[in-house]
Amino acid sequence: MMPRVLIVEDHDMMAAALERSIKRLYIGGVDVHRCKYSHEVKSRVPENYYEFAILDLSLGNYKEFKHIKHCHEHGVPALVYSSCHSPSIMREAMACGAKGFVDKAGPISELNRALDAMKRKQFDEPIYCINVKNLLAEMELTSEGFVPKLDLTGGELRVLRMAALGMSIEESAEVLNLSPGTVRKHRQSIYSKNICHLAEAIRRYNHWYSKE
Repeated sequence: MMPRVLIVEDHDMMAAALERSIKRLYIGGVDVHRCKYSHEVKSRVPENYYEFAILDLSLGNYKEFKHIKHCHEHGVPALVYSSCHSPSIMREAMACGAKGFVDKAGPISELNRALDAMKRKQFDEPIYCINVKNLLAEMELTSEGFVPKLDLTGGELRVLRMAALGMSIEESAEVLNLSPGTVRKHRQSIYSKNICHLAEAIRRYNHWYSKE
C-alpha cells in the first residue's frame, strides 16, 4: 500500500506547498490527505494508516491540543507546523505527543529537514527548527520551574514595568504620559502575544527584567 501522510491546514496555498514538499521526499509515491479543520482528525486518523501528520497548531481550540492527542492515541507521529507561540505552549504541545515543532516563518530548508526526519522516524530527539530551538533556549530552569522570556515591544515593557510596581491603568497612563486606552491596548497585546494573564506577565518580568 502506498504510504499516506495527513496535512491539517486551513490555507490552501500553504497546504499545497506542504504537499509538494512531501511528494519530493517519496520517490516511489505517496498518498497525501488534506483537511482544513482539527476536528476532522478524529475521524480520519482511525480510518487510515498515516506515516505521519502535519498539524497547524492555531486551528480550533489549540490550547486543548485535541488533534495532537488524537494522532498520539492512534500511533500517528505528528509534526506541528505553525506560527511560533510562547515556549510554554510549544512544550505543552510536545508533552501531548507531538514529535516536533517547526515555525512557518522559518526557511523552507528547515521544514524539509523536519519532514525528512519524520519520514525516517528519527524520534530519538524532538524535531525543532532553529527558530523554535532559540525560543526554547530562552526558558531558564529555576526553583520556580521554566520561566519563559516575554515577547515585548519597548512600549509594552514600560507599561508592564508600571504594572509590576503596582500601578493601575490610570496611574500608568499618567506616569508614561499616555492615554488609559493606550495603556490598556499595550496590556492586552502583552497577554495575547505571551498567552498569559497579568500576574504571570509580572512574574516573568520580575525574573527577566527587574534587575535591569
